[in-house]
Amino acid sequence: MTSNPTLGDLPPAPTGRTGWPWTEGPTTTLPELRPDGTPWPEITLVTPSFNQALYLEETIRSVLLQGYPRLQYIVVDGGSTDGSVEIIQRYAPFLDHWISERDRGQTDAIRKGLALATGAVFNWLCSDDVFRPDVLRQVGSVWAPDRIVYGLARFIDEHGRDLGTCPGQTHYMTWDRLLEFGSYYLIQPAAFLPTWDVVAAGGPDLALHYVMDWDLYTRLKARTYVCVPADLVGYRLHQTSKTFSQADRFVHDVEGIAARLSATGVLSNPRAKSLARLFAGRTYLMPNVRQRGRGLQALLQAVQQDPGRLPAALSVAAKGLLRPAMGERAWAMARSAQAWIRG
Repeated sequence: MTSNPTLGDLPPAPTGRTGWPWTEGPTTTLPELRPDGTPWPEITLVTPSFNQALYLEETIRSVLLQGYPRLQYIVVDGGSTDGSVEIIQRYAPFLDHWISERDRGQTDAIRKGLALATGAVFNWLCSDDVFRPDVLRQVGSVWAPDRIVYGLARFIDEHGRDLGTCPGQTHYMTWDRLLEFGSYYLIQPAAFLPTWDVVAAGGPDLALHYVMDWDLYTRLKARTYVCVPADLVGYRLHQTSKTFSQADRFVHDVEGIAARLSATGVLSNPRAKSLARLFAGRTYLMPNVRQRGRGLQALLQAVQQDPGRLPAALSVAAKGLLRPAMGERAWAMARSAQAWIRG
């Protein structure tokens, strides 16, 4: 397992970088046992990365400085050429494993990490996202083998500035809510899974590159969801992030998952198609001004498949048209207020 480094053990922060996780680290040492007297569960974390040197070091430090006593940390790089490997090498003494070789994309990297996992708890943190302090203690404190333990997340920009809460979050996730994709989300870096369950489900689907997380959640047997009611993650949005730059491929993957859920009888065909189109409009098309026409078309198709989706479609359309007029900062504040009210 990864040693439990302090701020002084790690390489010094680059000039000009201050605060967490650069010049601020853990302030307390965890006791040997959990409050209930049982051992802390071992947590396996994987960071898949490819040419993310701009953000990678911050991600790595935000994991290593958790102060968690039973952490297995694995970094899987896809053969980067931008200085990422040099960053990984500086932190190699504190990693359980690291790999840098060409792969088939993010899902392949996550699966490589999963093959090395020894922890009871599994998650991955992409190389542009950041853990907040004390995440692993909060997760480990409430962990049980039959649970998916999840927390909340907030969007951040290229410079780490807060952009408001991620949409669709709830303190009360259920299996039925999970299937309402686009209405409720488990924010991936804040969702911690039973490793045995992930392995039994076959791990993330190698054929998917964009919503492999949500697809995996729908295949897990563990359906007891326990919320840590705190912001655990800074989920970074930038112009090269997949969420921004490859919306069409996200939509394609979502429609494929909807077809699987329909074929296996989890959802009726009209409901699956309607949810997929509503999800596409809400998440990837309406927020993009250049995709606004396609977004409205997707919402219309959602209602045609399931007329009961009309109120949700009208809400998405109204928000999509209102957002540019409000501006991103005001929009983020309004979204955060809505999330607080929703709970």
